[in-house]
Amino acid sequence: MAETAYLQENVGEALKMALAAMVVDQPDDAVEFIGTYLVNHATKHEREEARAKKYASLAESIAVSDAAAAEVAAAAEARRTASDPTEAEAELDKELEETDDVESLYPQLMDAVRRQTGCTAAYVGVKGEKEGVPLIGFCGASEGCDMAGNVLKGGIGEDEPAEGVTFDLFQQREEYEEELAAATAAVEEATGPATEAEAPVAEAQAAVDGAQAAVDEKKALEGDDADPEGLAEAEKALEGAQATLAEAQKTLDEAQKTLTEAEAAKDAVLQYPSRAFVANVVREDRIKFFGIPRCGSYCAAAVKYDSALHAEGIGEPVPEEPAEEAPEAPEEGAEPAEEPAPPARAPKNQPVIVPVERVLCVHAMGQAKDLAEDKQLLVEAWAKKLGEAHARADAKRWAASAMLREDAAEAAEARREAASTAEAEAATAAEAAAAERTEGYGEDGAPDGAEDRAAAEAAVASAEAVLATYADALSELARDKIPPSEAAVASLQASLLVCGVSSESCASFTGAPDWAKAAAALAEALPTLSGEGKKDFVSLIAADADGSAPLEGVDVEAAKAAAEAAPGDDGFYAADALAKLGAWAAALAALWDLVKAQKQAADEAEAAAEAEDD
Repeated sequence: MAETAYLQENVGEALKMALAAMVVDQPDDAVEFIGTYLVNHATKHEREEARAKKYASLAESIAVSDAAAAEVAAAAEARRTASDPTEAEAELDKELEETDDVESLYPQLMDAVRRQTGCTAAYVGVKGEKEGVPLIGFCGASEGCDMAGNVLKGGIGEDEPAEGVTFDLFQQREEYEEELAAATAAVEEATGPATEAEAPVAEAQAAVDGAQAAVDEKKALEGDDADPEGLAEAEKALEGAQATLAEAQKTLDEAQKTLTEAEAAKDAVLQYPSRAFVANVVREDRIKFFGIPRCGSYCAAAVKYDSALHAEGIGEPVPEEPAEEAPEAPEEGAEPAEEPAPPARAPKNQPVIVPVERVLCVHAMGQAKDLAEDKQLLVEAWAKKLGEAHARADAKRWAASAMLREDAAEAAEARREAASTAEAEAATAAEAAAAERTEGYGEDGAPDGAEDRAAAEAAVASAEAVLATYADALSELARDKIPPSEAAVASLQASLLVCGVSSESCASFTGAPDWAKAAAALAEALPTLSGEGKKDFVSLIAADADGSAPLEGVDVEAAKAAAEAAPGDDGFYAADALAKLGAWAAALAALWDLVKAQKQAADEAEAAAEAEDD
């Protein structure tokens, strides 16, 4: 039984097929036929098994290859989309197009640049100058980067080269003159044929016009005057003239295309490098490090734009446009035309623009890899986008500030009258207070120095009353984005010293006055000068002078020296407001001097009395 099962399992099927084939073929040697059949069957079975294994192995290899390809594609897609803006960055782009304060967006912008380029950090700086030495002061950086506040020093000759490689962006390329000369020559060479090709076109057009007129004339003939043969000849002449015109136009188009390409090539000649790039900063001797050096790339691109936000930014009046002709009266019964909308208000003067240069930088220190070409191009694209955003924002700021100054000029006379009234009322109040004090002194009269102190305090009160009438003017000045003259800024800074605002806090990285910082300091100080948040500066200054409560951050002696050195600017639209602020600061300084002198005299008298008692 076991033998039967064995035979059935191992050769049964093959033997059945062999016997069936034998019956069909009926060979002479049946035994040989069956043996050969079984051998062929075994060989075929082995080949099928080998083929199945081969196909299985191939399928497995294809699956592994497909998986690897999918992984590579996914990684490539991840790298590609890594530089695509996120939803938040897309919103940031819209905000960048609309804002008038690009600097306030620097943190988010630098984070976006850092993420999209895959760098370690991104930061932005502004180019300036101090005593003839070019500087770059970094003013914004991505999260975790401490470059803001650092300054790069430019070169002043071969003996003192620039720090770092960033200043290369502002150095003319050595090849520029040669490339520009070649491009200019190409434009000149292309200009001749383009100019020469214009005359044949004009002549051919005139011939076409004449031929068309002849055709029209022949077509107008009717009846016995009709001239079919003449019309056919005229039409044939027109076709010839049109063909000549087409050929001439083709020649002109080709010449103009060559000229346009030559002009585009000339415009594309770079005067300055498009970017500064270092593959590995630790191998570049010129790199300036502000921290621990680490392997990685550095890339910088210039941010260039025009701005009218400078002391001379308001130019000549806008030329008047010729008056439009009055519209014709509507016909009787016709509906009257709609009144055109009044034009939007615009500044009365023209802007005077100057070039501004900033720089956008990224580094991949710590990543030990080169910044790919597409990422370098992305840095350039961001630099261009920043330049355009700054240009738009500064144009908006300039227009708003120019109109603010126009309004301030119109309100100047009313403010002067209000100041005169306030001064007169303060003088009347001071006289009444003096009379009341005199009645209260009694037979012994006023204590020593009491009237001097009262007069000094009255002077401060009068200055404060006048200053209150200029609170709006000072508020407008704080909102003005067009920097005043250095003299006007110096006058403002001298007055703000009494409020505890140091000159250093209102200076740029070049040491020159920074109007944005000074305006922000003025805006912060204004609530303490008038209104509900007004401080009692009389008591504060007196307490500082007698030493009972020194004011932190206030140096009255420095304020006095600064006020004496500040020349002022009588031509500035807010000169009156600054003068009143200065008068208030001077009255406080005079009170401080008096109280200090009286305290010193009292201390000396007390010391002398103690000496006599001893």
